[in-house]
Amino acid sequence: MQNMITVNKFRNSYTAEQQLILYRYTIMDTGNLDEYGTLRYNLTWVLGFIFERIKFIFSISNWSILYLASKYRQRWYNIVLWRLGIKRPFVALVDGRKFKVTSDQDYYALIEYLKFRRKEFKIESLNASSISFEYRGKKLTFDFDGLHLREVFGLLQKFTGVQTWYDKLDVTNKTVLDIGANLGDTPIYFFLRGASKVIALEPVPKFYQLALNNINNNCPDSRIILLNQAAGRPRIAEIEMCPVSISSGLTEETGGYKVVVHNLDELVSEHNIKNAILKVVCVGCEIELLSNSSEDAIKAFNEILIVGIYGSRKIILKLKRCGFSTRVLEKHYYLLPIGSKRKIIFSVIFAKNNSMIVTN
Repeated sequence: MQNMITVNKFRNSYTAEQQLILYRYTIMDTGNLDEYGTLRYNLTWVLGFIFERIKFIFSISNWSILYLASKYRQRWYNIVLWRLGIKRPFVALVDGRKFKVTSDQDYYALIEYLKFRRKEFKIESLNASSISFEYRGKKLTFDFDGLHLREVFGLLQKFTGVQTWYDKLDVTNKTVLDIGANLGDTPIYFFLRGASKVIALEPVPKFYQLALNNINNNCPDSRIILLNQAAGRPRIAEIEMCPVSISSGLTEETGGYKVVVHNLDELVSEHNIKNAILKVVCVGCEIELLSNSSEDAIKAFNEILIVGIYGSRKIILKLKRCGFSTRVLEKHYYLLPIGSKRKIIFSVIFAKNNSMIVTN
């Protein structure tokens, strides 16, 4: 009998948006997260959480955002009060765009937009289902079909200069294996930065269809291969989600959507991958993927960027055993905001293969 991975069913009291957030953080094989919940993990999280809150108070970057907010809002102190936990609904008008803040999602969408303004990034058009902007002289339009602006802005940070993780990867004339394509933003980003080919995986059917449309609309002649598949321990996986809308998340009634799950050995062999670049942002599958992939498969990559949500220790140990040098680019400590209060240690890990001779 094939093993199934299913997303936990949640109480009907959760809104559709809350269910989506929970879903994106629970598609994982918890059997591979043996460090989560241990004394080491909990102590690391508590100390990191306290330190990060102290660091926030003295962060020049955060205060510069508040200064920028003061230029656009007459009563900008509402932004400060919200950040301090005094959450009073307010409306912000920035560049003629109205941001109604009634939830944390709304608040952080506004903050992300202000970060774009600080970088002088210009959004040409924005509505409830799509966003358009220019990147490297090319106009890009992304359909997101009702996804909350906070998540959309977060995905587009790589185009704006706000997020610089992917700049570390030398993708020029390289094959990129992109695990977690989401709206197609990273495959398009890698292609526009000179990748010779991008093989991208996105298991969630709604995201897969949006990614396919965005790739075809923005880069119709590119060598981007998009697969409706997942990465981790090889098997058939079952995703429970609402097939109707990306913003409705999970429901009690759905029977599950089955996808094929591959490890790196299968992907490297099937697509003849070597001297390539690997990016892994799969919200929980990263440890499972590395644990179920051989050293030879991992060594097929010259550079690797992994975003982990349960710390970096196991990921770094595995990569070092495979001959990689590693560096943690970012680390954040927070609670999953809805329901389970799961302790998240968000880590961005960059790794370089020391044993590989780089050839173009």
